[in-house]
Amino acid sequence: RCQGKMCMTWDRFLADATEFAVVSQRLTIDRQWAVTKACEGEGNTFLSRTNQICLLPSLQKVQVDLNPEIHFEELEEIDDCLPSPPPSVQNFSTFIFDYHIVFCTTFRVPTLYFNVYHQDRNLLRLEEVFLLLPNFVQRFSDLAERTLITQADHPVLDIPFFQVHPCQTAKLMTELHENGNYVAAWLSVIGPLIGLHVPLEIFQELDTSNQ
Repeated sequence: RCQGKMCMTWDRFLADATEFAVVSQRLTIDRQWAVTKACEGEGNTFLSRTNQICLLPSLQKVQVDLNPEIHFEELEEIDDCLPSPPPSVQNFSTFIFDYHIVFCTTFRVPTLYFNVYHQDRNLLRLEEVFLLLPNFVQRFSDLAERTLITQADHPVLDIPFFQVHPCQTAKLMTELHENGNYVAAWLSVIGPLIGLHVPLEIFQELDTSNQ
């Protein structure tokens, strides 16, 4: 259980998560977060976002630009695939990533849950998911590192999701000495483990609104 100043209250989670979602909706087209309220009570409201990811057979990440002159590039991070690739690009795979930011009532911190589906909504297994994560995560060899990402029941939806375990989050946030939007700062550190990144303009907007 979390003890210390970098644990969150439920009220702060709601405030920071709502602010983060509002700013993301105002500033971004393809990286918007939404507030989902399942029911009343602590822990039952969370953030959600869905991305469609396109991959070549070599597992290179493929980004499709909205610009009429469509082009592809290899990415270091997982990014959105907005329209489908043109017919000239063959044998690509498309996956659907569901991301949820949920308040952990045990550790009193945000927790990142995610699932990965084929287009027919069949779930990928953990070993398949690892192949889609950033290279530095795939190179994890220590057991403690490998179990950082595990499968567990979603605390609100009560269905299996993958999670980035929250047991070290409070310690990590203490080392960051973060006094701004906790959810945004936390996601900027935890998100890259599964290819999620917080655009710089979101932090700039949050800093401006909190001055």
